[in-house]
Amino acid sequence: MDTDDMIWVELSLCAGVSLGGVYVSLADSLYCEASPFQTLNERCSGERGVIALGDFNARVGTPVMNCSEGCVYRYEGIRDNVVNSHGRMLLNTYVSSQMVVLNHLNHNKSKFGGDLSYRRGLNWISEIDLCIAKTDCINRVKHLEVNQTIRGSDHAPLCVSLATQGWNHVSPPVLMERARRLGESYHKPFQQIILRTPRYDTVNLNDFRNVLENLEPPSVDVPDQENVMNAISSGCEVLDRAARQCRKRGNQNENIWDVSQPRWKRILESNDLRMIWKAIDWSGKVDIHDSVRPGDEQFKIHFENLLNPECQFDSVQYFDESVPYIPILDDAFVVPELEKVIQDVNINKSYTGICPGLIKALPANCTETWLVDHPKKLIAQYNRAVKCLLGVRKFTSPDLCFIESGIEPVQDVIARRRRKFLESKLRTPNNEEPFYIVYELCREANTPGYRFVTQALRYQCSIDPLDEAKRRVREKPPTASTVQ
Repeated sequence: MDTDDMIWVELSLCAGVSLGGVYVSLADSLYCEASPFQTLNERCSGERGVIALGDFNARVGTPVMNCSEGCVYRYEGIRDNVVNSHGRMLLNTYVSSQMVVLNHLNHNKSKFGGDLSYRRGLNWISEIDLCIAKTDCINRVKHLEVNQTIRGSDHAPLCVSLATQGWNHVSPPVLMERARRLGESYHKPFQQIILRTPRYDTVNLNDFRNVLENLEPPSVDVPDQENVMNAISSGCEVLDRAARQCRKRGNQNENIWDVSQPRWKRILESNDLRMIWKAIDWSGKVDIHDSVRPGDEQFKIHFENLLNPECQFDSVQYFDESVPYIPILDDAFVVPELEKVIQDVNINKSYTGICPGLIKALPANCTETWLVDHPKKLIAQYNRAVKCLLGVRKFTSPDLCFIESGIEPVQDVIARRRRKFLESKLRTPNNEEPFYIVYELCREANTPGYRFVTQALRYQCSIDPLDEAKRRVREKPPTASTVQ
């Protein structure tokens, strides 16, 4: 384990304890070291208390660990009873370091939770995200659970609550010292400035076309599956650089106001999040007058008061009922609301940041090279690329979604220019063509990719693509190895 795979913080409310976030590579990974826990063990061998949590890729089963009082730590409710090599190594290492696994631990008055934390598809299969602590720090952890309700990842997050020691008034010199220490630990050679990708409505399309006509499209030669992602990413980078050069100057969208409506209702109906946040004062209050701005000294005093509170605040704050109720700011987020936002992605947004609207604006000579040769050459890599082209979203990576999100707006262009290519694919005598096997699977799932391919093939096409695909699949059913 490298030091770059660990992040350590020291909390003023938990004096004498180092809290760490840890990642350990898989045992069969090229980046896995012979002794992956050596660096972490050295950190734990000091006098300070240690609490570490993260993805250890270690399955410890039902560990048997002796405590200093002579008894045995008891573990209950463990669903993953498998022990892998990382799990055995972790248990052998931390017995000598007085470290203990807290997942499912039931010791004295402390009883911690745990559950399967890694899933494959929709099924939770193993518990590899752990929380470990020194024996004298067990009482510092109040609560531990694995939250399987959080979406967007194949890992369930560990939720840990720590026992604090009241408010700690941090003086400005101590705060500056902490900032200096954090700055010295940052690796400057790896510093990168991440630029925001341009929006579709901020790009001058005429200039964008002219720039792309003079650019050589990226190479799409993919000798193996590992280079498929590189080929697609290079296309994304070229488009992003070209769009950044062609941004409009002084593009300001003016809102049309309905003066008969109250001010807050007008702002909410504008659906302009930037305007909503600008309507909130710099100190967190409702800003009625847009001209109110803090001076440097005024903001300095306000910020120092936030860092150095004079008294302990109650959990229930005073609520001013005269303040207008703003749903978008006051209401908590709910899962259906987030799902609706994801479904309503517009032409300005994409998984990779390259919006589909820019793909649609490509000139004719670029469209044939960029949006046709890419799928044509990537069809051979059907294990990954074709499934994404046809809309199979399961296990697809974000960069591959670039093709899927950009291919539907230009289906008419591809249909006109590559009709013969698609017809030849249907008429090929090779019944084992993976194109049709995946196409049939997509037909059963009724994915957007299937609907696109159907429309493209039917455009001035003399045969019915669905019947032809069915016939070829019936002649020789796909084997399990071919589908994989």
